[in-house]
Amino acid sequence: MNTMTWRLGLGTATLAACLWILFAETEGLRVLTSARLPAVHAARGPAFAAPLLTRDGGPLSALPAQGSLRVVEITFERCRTICAIQGESLAEAFRALRSDVDAKRLHFVSLSVDPGDCPAGIARRVNRLSSGHDGWDGVCVRDAAALALLARRVGLVVIQDGSGEFRHTTGIFLVGSDGRVVGYEPSSNKQTLVLAIQEAMQTRRPAPDG
Repeated sequence: MNTMTWRLGLGTATLAACLWILFAETEGLRVLTSARLPAVHAARGPAFAAPLLTRDGGPLSALPAQGSLRVVEITFERCRTICAIQGESLAEAFRALRSDVDAKRLHFVSLSVDPGDCPAGIARRVNRLSSGHDGWDGVCVRDAAALALLARRVGLVVIQDGSGEFRHTTGIFLVGSDGRVVGYEPSSNKQTLVLAIQEAMQTRRPAPDG
C-alpha cells in the first residue's frame, strides 16, 4: 500500500468517525428516546411533574396548565445546532395554528434542561419564537435532581459534557390537559409538526352530540 492510499484510507475513517459522533449526539438521542416512548405512554400521572421554574423565576410543580393540548420542546438557550432548527420549525407551526392557540385548544412550551436559563434565557427564546404573542410559555428544570426526575418520568436522554453543554433528546412532546404524554413527533419539519399536532387535537376532541 503506497503512502497516498494509506492517507486516503485514514482520512475516510476519520470522517466516518466524526459523522458517527455527530449522529450520536443529535439524531441518535432522538431515535433512542422514540423507542422508549411506549413506557412513557403507560406511565401513571403527569409525565412532566417535576420541580420547574417559570420564565419569571417562580416555582412550578408541573407544566403550565393552559390549553387542552400542550406542545412541548426540549431545549437550552446556548444550543445553536438542532435546537435552533427545531425552534424555527416550531415557531412556523405556532403561526400556522394561531387560531387554535387563541381558542385555548393549544399551548406551546419551551422546556430548558439548563436551570441557568431561567429567567432570562428561556424568556428570550420564547419571545423570539412567539414574536411576543400569547400562548407560548417557557420553563426550566429547577436543578440537577429535577432534571434526573424528569428524565426518568418522560424518557429523556440528557448528557452534560465537560464544557457545560447538553446533548439531549430533540423532538416535540404532545401533552394532554391531564399531564400525560399523548404523542411524540421526532421530525423538525413544519408540515409534519402541524399534522401531528392537529391529529392529537382531533383524537382528544369530544364527539359531537347526537
